[in-house]
Amino acid sequence: MRTIFHVDVNSAFLSWSAVKLLPQKQIDLRLVPAVVCGSTDSRHGIVLAKSQPAKACGVQTGEPLGLAFRKCPKLVLVRADFKVYKEYSQQFISILHSYCDKVEKASIDEAYLDMTSRLEILSEIANCATIDPINIAFDIKNSIKNRLGFTVNIGISTNKLLAKMASDFEKPDKVHTLYPNEIDRKMWILPVNDLYGCGNKTSAKLRQLGIETIGQIAKTSLSRLQNILGKKLGEYIYYSAHGINDSQVNPIPDARKSYSCEMTTELDININNYAIYIPKILHELVDELTRRIKRDHIFGRTLFIVITTADFKRHTRQKSIAATNDPIELYNIARLFLDDFLLGNNKQGVLYNVKGIRLFGIGVTNLTNFCLRQKSLLDYID
Repeated sequence: MRTIFHVDVNSAFLSWSAVKLLPQKQIDLRLVPAVVCGSTDSRHGIVLAKSQPAKACGVQTGEPLGLAFRKCPKLVLVRADFKVYKEYSQQFISILHSYCDKVEKASIDEAYLDMTSRLEILSEIANCATIDPINIAFDIKNSIKNRLGFTVNIGISTNKLLAKMASDFEKPDKVHTLYPNEIDRKMWILPVNDLYGCGNKTSAKLRQLGIETIGQIAKTSLSRLQNILGKKLGEYIYYSAHGINDSQVNPIPDARKSYSCEMTTELDININNYAIYIPKILHELVDELTRRIKRDHIFGRTLFIVITTADFKRHTRQKSIAATNDPIELYNIARLFLDDFLLGNNKQGVLYNVKGIRLFGIGVTNLTNFCLRQKSLLDYID
């Protein structure tokens, strides 16, 4: 039987900002109502991360700062610093590697560890039948806290799904187990939206049929769930509700499929200010995007753009392009594409049907490396 850990940094961006700023500030941002956001110059933008006191005031990740301030007038704003977050993430993953060689980085602030063979080795060294994984988990948790200054939650189980569910139990700075024999009393009592992979739309469909808890999902037949949710999703939800998951901890990251960057604007972009602000916004996005794909020697063959309107509806468009990572070329293509999408012909563009746009994004997919790209005469001259 496998032993899988899921290690999750508590309120990662807020915690990392707090640790970084602690020597300069008299307060610990984790102990006061505070949020991380894109800009502290205005109350425009969204909440990227929140402290526990801010959460207690009703502040939610992803909501506008204006709404967050109405809930909590004394809210402290912290500007996001992704360079710092990347550094802390690397240190966090490095500590995990000191305990286990099978570490899968799931995101910037979470990872899975397959501790099976490591626990066997430790039991042989200690000359005992078994080593309690809970003791190892507490050692990892305390090591991260003492060495790096922030806390994590660790979930322990026999597969990745249950370990992930366990790490989401009571926070912060906790270790939880969710073994198969604990599913009925620890997991089945939870609401359907707490099941990993059961999003808002899926939860809403289930609730419409009177299915309110994960336990009720588990007692629903596979065929009925497939009729409600579709074959693949119904199958996933059914087996997940029973705690069944056979995915492996994969230390080798999957090949990257796309690159993108986004920007929340300080004021909504509308038809009147579009021509003023779009060139600057697009230049910043393209410069950041091409810096990253050039660093990795990548060329994109599909360009996509993303916008979020003032009413928080998200729209995407994509088009095929000749393989490129040239900033001027990408800017020109993106500008024409964006103009067509947002302005259109005869006032048919998106901007004529919305109050404004609050977020812009640009990215490339259908990637290739240099050696697979057809060379031009200019390449040989270089």
